[in-house]
Amino acid sequence: MLTRADIEQYFIAEKNAAVFMMLAGATAILAAIVLLVFFKTGLTRGMAAGFVVLGLLQLFLGYSAYSREEALKNRRIEAVYSFDLDPGKLKTKELPEVVRSVRAIQRFLIIEGVILMVGAFLWIYYRQGNPLLAGVGIALVIAGLIMTGTEYFVYRHNKIYLRQLEIFTAK
Repeated sequence: MLTRADIEQYFIAEKNAAVFMMLAGATAILAAIVLLVFFKTGLTRGMAAGFVVLGLLQLFLGYSAYSREEALKNRRIEAVYSFDLDPGKLKTKELPEVVRSVRAIQRFLIIEGVILMVGAFLWIYYRQGNPLLAGVGIALVIAGLIMTGTEYFVYRHNKIYLRQLEIFTAK
């Protein structure tokens, strides 16, 4: 059963995921700097390159989600208002937004799965011959796991909220 608290939790989780993504991106970039400064092997240079690219991607994705905070705030207020006074708006406005969000996350999960597979391939295939590419593979696997874990958490939460909205609006 959908409650006002469920609506609030959904929007809080969206914001927290964006903050976590930005922190993970900043951490990846810091890890790349540490690898470049203190460890000067082909493997660590490759890892640093992978961490920089994926760290920048995580920073960008996290910031783009976080920068929509004002729009999310307005959407949250409208959803809570609609819950009490105009439930039809939840069906016409909020439900399509959440469906769109779930589909976007599904696409991101597929992309992150590809990143994981490419990373695993690079790591295994170039482990002996090219440490630079093996390092890139290791970084892709590590960052891909972090990104996939975060996206899956958001996806799971969005699916629960979507199910609650569908039940609520079906009445």
